[in-house]
Amino acid sequence: TGAWIDNYNSNLSLLPASVMKAVTIGSLINETGIDYVYETKVYLQGEQQDSTYVGNLIIESCGDPSLNSIYEPLTADFVAECVAGIKLKGIKKFKGEVKFVNEVFGGPSVPPSWDPADLKYGYGAGCFDFNFENNSYFKGIV
Repeated sequence: TGAWIDNYNSNLSLLPASVMKAVTIGSLINETGIDYVYETKVYLQGEQQDSTYVGNLIIESCGDPSLNSIYEPLTADFVAECVAGIKLKGIKKFKGEVKFVNEVFGGPSVPPSWDPADLKYGYGAGCFDFNFENNSYFKGIV
């Protein structure tokens, strides 16, 4: 009939079991395909004057959860790659700001129902457009 027979702790916020990781990954693969690759775009906005760049470094975030992951030793060093790209252009001095374009996720990074004590653990990391080193313990940049 669809009527509840009984419930236990139905109003209590609990951490999801690890099996939810499989559901999350399965949903992602279903949505993007097995060969999907995250692409964090970095570009300069301004002008180069000899070896000095006057303008901004723009980072267009994409929600990549593994950017500079502390758990994945094979991931590239994002900061080193940015610096190497700038040096390739002959830039030795930079006058400007680093700006983030965050347009992937619309809601709060961390739902208000989460226990603040869990945020310092990897499983308590929020959902951010720009993720760096797994966002553990407030390392996330919003």
